[in-house]
Amino acid sequence: MTDTTHPSDLPRSGVVRAKTYLSVLIIEPRLNGLVTITIILQADMVAFGLPSRLVGSFLPKGIVRFFEDLKHACATVEILTEESNELPAGW
Repeated sequence: MTDTTHPSDLPRSGVVRAKTYLSVLIIEPRLNGLVTITIILQADMVAFGLPSRLVGSFLPKGIVRFFEDLKHACATVEILTEESNELPAGW
C-alpha cells in the first residue's frame, strides 16, 4: 500500500501521509456474526525532509489516530455481503 489520493479523501492539515507495507492481516470470525481484524504493518513516514527526531515525536499519536479512524470507519461503512460485487469508495 502506498499514499493515495481520492476525491473523497483529500489531503488534510496535520495528517502525515506514509508508505505502508502490510505484514500480517488476520480476520477471525466470532460467534455473533462479527469479526475481529488484527493488522500488523510497517510505515515509512513521508516527512519531506523533516528531522527524524521530529517525525518520531508525532508518530505514536498518528498511529493512535489511524486506529481511531479505522474503528470509526468500521462502525459507519456498510459491510459488503458475499453477493455484493461493489467495493467501498476508494478501494
